[in-house]
Amino acid sequence: MGADVKLAVPEDALEQEGGRVFLRDVFSQVEHIGTPAIRKDLSAMANAKSRLEMVAEIASSTRVKHVYVPYADGLAQAWGAQLRPSAIFRPDVAVEGLMMRGVFAYTSERLRSRLASVCSLKMQKRSRWTQLHYLDPLAWTWLRERGWHDRMTGLLPELIDVSQQIGRQEARDFLKVPQDVHLVCCPGGVSGKKGSRHLIEAINRIDTSMPIHLLLIGKIEHRMREWLTRQNLSSRITVQDRFSNSDEFAAMFVAADTVAVCYPRHVGSASILLIAAKLGRRVVSSDWGWLGWATRAFNLGITCDATSAVGIELAMHARLAEIASGEEVSVHANSPDMTDARAAFLEFHSPRNHRAHWTRCYRDLHGLQTETCFQFSEVAKHLDNGFGKSTQARKPKP
Repeated sequence: MGADVKLAVPEDALEQEGGRVFLRDVFSQVEHIGTPAIRKDLSAMANAKSRLEMVAEIASSTRVKHVYVPYADGLAQAWGAQLRPSAIFRPDVAVEGLMMRGVFAYTSERLRSRLASVCSLKMQKRSRWTQLHYLDPLAWTWLRERGWHDRMTGLLPELIDVSQQIGRQEARDFLKVPQDVHLVCCPGGVSGKKGSRHLIEAINRIDTSMPIHLLLIGKIEHRMREWLTRQNLSSRITVQDRFSNSDEFAAMFVAADTVAVCYPRHVGSASILLIAAKLGRRVVSSDWGWLGWATRAFNLGITCDATSAVGIELAMHARLAEIASGEEVSVHANSPDMTDARAAFLEFHSPRNHRAHWTRCYRDLHGLQTETCFQFSEVAKHLDNGFGKSTQARKPKP
């Protein structure tokens, strides 16, 4: 689009393992601006306010005309909490943000949580985004049904830019895992939020006569690392404490028979499920929230109670039985049994459509030719119950 792009990242980004894995190539393509570290002892709101002030200062000092905030959660509320929200950025600066989560759409029986959601939404409403994107269709639908949305809000497709470059056997050789096992992968970090402990316990519970293997490659959170040191993991479980590079990340999906997305009470979208769907891999997924809805609506796999190892174990047995019975349904975009709904779902989350939505505001403001946006309404019209109140997240236990 002819834009001069500047990327603002922490000053010590390349000193961190994650930065070296994910940012080195990017730094060679665009100008980057080092930002100071934000104190870790701040409260959540103080942290968000510091992030807001830092973004505003960068916009002012660099004289940029368009700002993208790829993680606006917290920052949006901090902006709306200011006495004069309109005074934070120069009037000639367009500011877009992406809300990754939408807790307000996930019904809680706790009064405190419900009140916090109302306050959060009121603060978001006072903020002055040029465009505020939401990643979770459940959150977006909740806003629409209650009249909270307006012209500055929209639903953004998640960027799914992973393709299959090698075959299954080559992928397993590359990852050094056996060819003759049912391989379960959960790409990304190893943590409580991702249900890693329950997943490991579930695989351990499955009878050793079943040829199943679990592969986890990702940074392990501190408490999870402590727990793992006390476990006697079987040879059927491989856990590697490091960031996976892009080749390894893609290879895990290609090599897998099943992709585990057993995140307990996960709020929001999950790229792992979308990548699995794109590459034609069945999932065992949490039955709660967006994960449960998407898995059921588009027949992407089997859902389970991801808050317990027993629930995941039962789902894994069901998955193995699905294969043994010959009833497995392909989810690959080119398969003959691809439904119109699933095809539309994958088209919505395509790289082209993500780019069209993410750049639409910029193109409009600068008089550039826009790309056609494939709207989520095109997905919803293929669903039996449409897309509305029936998709609300299951109530979490108090």
